[in-house]
Amino acid sequence: MANLRGLGGYAAPFPTSETVGTSVADPALGSLWTTAIGDKVFVVVDCQSAFVAGEPVYIDEANLATRFIDANAATARVGVITAAVSASDTKAYAQIYGLYAGAAGTSNVASSKVLGAAVAVCDLAAFAGFNDSDEASVVIFGAYAVNAADSGATSSLYATSFVSASGTSTVQIGFSVWLNYPYTLNKPQIASLHDT
Repeated sequence: MANLRGLGGYAAPFPTSETVGTSVADPALGSLWTTAIGDKVFVVVDCQSAFVAGEPVYIDEANLATRFIDANAATARVGVITAAVSASDTKAYAQIYGLYAGAAGTSNVASSKVLGAAVAVCDLAAFAGFNDSDEASVVIFGAYAVNAADSGATSSLYATSFVSASGTSTVQIGFSVWLNYPYTLNKPQIASLHDT
């Protein structure tokens, strides 16, 4: 992807397909970047492990990006890592707004379902699809599947299967996701919202 622009109009120090070490001062963690036409927004995060492009992450208040460990996380911002990250303590962009083609998902992702965090079955995080009646413990608000996960290798837009950063194969499948500053709430927090 082409270089990004800061909110002040200046060019980003590196494109979304690259990473830099956290010792590099510019760009600052938490800084926001956008495409020239403004259809996508990215935040600079400090990756806490290796990631593959398309992997969803939790982003905490210090802009640390961590893997969806299980489906029981507390409230957190969510983004999609845009470049392969080889090690922890690496700055990368996480997309938080706009269409991301090629996010990692489970086979049950579909445009008719709510997105949530997949229960980890390997060392690669993924979005999961849930029906309204399913017992998803974490729901991701501000994100939805544009299409079903594509395991048939029919998409020319993105990878349809993923290999984790450690080199192990997975069952995660590519799909397009629309992001609108997504965040999670776990089920107890959702229940407390209904009680108020």
